[in-house]
Amino acid sequence: MLMADDKTTKTPEQPVTDSGPGKETPPAPPKEPEKVSVSPEPEKKTEP
Repeated sequence: MLMADDKTTKTPEQPVTDSGPGKETPPAPPKEPEKVSVSPEPEKKTEP
């Protein structure tokens, strides 16, 4: 099952990187959610 997930995630990324211009667009959105996830993580750890 993991292999199927990896292939599905790599399949969309590969074409985007080949596009060139799209490469910059995909990294922007994925980086935004990552930072937001890290912000709430430390906040929850500080509560307990």
